[in-house]
Amino acid sequence: MAEGRIVRCLFHLLFISTVSSLLSNAKDSLVIREAEKTSDASKFIIAHSPSYVTFLPNAGAIPSDEVSNVIALALGFSSTKELDWAGLLAGDVFHRPKANVLITVDGVTKDDKFDLPGRAAAYPVTESEGASSLGGILSTSSVTQENLPTHVTNVFGGKSLTVSVSGSELLAAAGHATGTNSHTSFWNQAEDKFKQIEEDSVQGLEDLLVTKEEIIKRLEKANFGKGVKFASSTKEFTVSIPGKENAIFNMEKKEDFLLFAEIDAILQILEKLNSNPSLVEDGVPDMFTLSLSSVKGLRRRYGDKSLQAEGAIQFLKDMIPKIVKKFADLYNGNVLVEVLSLEWLGDLHTKYPHEMHVVYQEVQPHLLTQSMDMFHDHLPSVTLRNDLEETVKQSLCESLQNKLLSVQSRLRVSCVGRHRERRAAGGAAQVKAAPNIDLSKVNLGAQYSGHYPIIFNIWLWLLVVLVLSIYVVCLVMWYMDPGRDSIIYRMTSQRIKTD
Repeated sequence: MAEGRIVRCLFHLLFISTVSSLLSNAKDSLVIREAEKTSDASKFIIAHSPSYVTFLPNAGAIPSDEVSNVIALALGFSSTKELDWAGLLAGDVFHRPKANVLITVDGVTKDDKFDLPGRAAAYPVTESEGASSLGGILSTSSVTQENLPTHVTNVFGGKSLTVSVSGSELLAAAGHATGTNSHTSFWNQAEDKFKQIEEDSVQGLEDLLVTKEEIIKRLEKANFGKGVKFASSTKEFTVSIPGKENAIFNMEKKEDFLLFAEIDAILQILEKLNSNPSLVEDGVPDMFTLSLSSVKGLRRRYGDKSLQAEGAIQFLKDMIPKIVKKFADLYNGNVLVEVLSLEWLGDLHTKYPHEMHVVYQEVQPHLLTQSMDMFHDHLPSVTLRNDLEETVKQSLCESLQNKLLSVQSRLRVSCVGRHRERRAAGGAAQVKAAPNIDLSKVNLGAQYSGHYPIIFNIWLWLLVVLVLSIYVVCLVMWYMDPGRDSIIYRMTSQRIKTD
């Protein structure tokens, strides 16, 4: 018993430290891409929006580093940066959505033609520097190093319900937020169950941590629609694909199982929220980050154009609208639901085995997590340790770039330095002192928060108005004629004459 508690404690500490490092490194340190990009399948789909939130249908492509700020503006929060995308209209300031649901589908290709029926709007996503993965996309500011769920829950003192669920630990960590109502879980392959970061963090969602056997028992009774059938004898799902053969998914295989386990986890959360209305009727906005990682895993196992990959896309096209409707009913329509599809550019480890081996050997000592599987799962992003100096990161990036060029590889390395992020966030340069300088004896400028100009303008114009008001009152009273302009003197004068 004691050993089990120690193991659980160590696991939670390890996961929390991993999440903290991922959040502090929200922007990807390095991005490895092919030199020529033939397609762009990433989309930002507005699956459901209230009548008081309006998106322009022909607003054009949205940069990936502006997605989180657009969502924040739609929820009524201020943006942390000036946006170039102008597809969101200013709505009613007195009516804002009660919740935001971001459903991410990782591993979509252009041939999938991924879209949702009845959606409000859809926009292509152009990749920005440092925002190719979900962690970079959800980052609201590289200065404060906050992601969108953390930003929202901090505004309301940690009271917002924040839920992040995924079969991938990295995707689950990208939507993680600390707070009294935070729930983050991912699939732990070693234990064959969904693991939660902090036990009993949200009352009503504690029993979502179920094993593989329990999930399969629930899947046997689940009704996913006419095109999906389950065979209990073989533990296989059959998904019909229009115009093609049926895709078969074996629940004994991790990639096949996760396709249905992730959907089942979302449906279980919806059931728990419906049975606990106090979780959604608390007067503060809720944040849901639901990331589906199974499509990417299926493409790696079976191939880009395999029946399993096409069957998974067809299955998600049928299930996501049902999930959107359930969330809309849960919040009586006062919810904003987006679907973010992330493009699959192929398994770099399979397409370029020699180059990726060289890259891994070069960056392994500096990786945030030393596991090779984690390294391949996070590609094309490479997250380095947060304690690395900028000079080390830049020299590592240049070394990788030179090695790839020397073998005439099509791969290119994009360097995302912390100093670039500071400039992009507003021009505040972060200067680091030399080791031989005592900072206590240096006249350093004070650091100001992002709210400083707002507070300054409020006080400035308030004082100007007060000074002008007092001046006008004094001026009028100075030239006042007591006998004509004042009713007090006029009434007193009449009474004196009468007496």
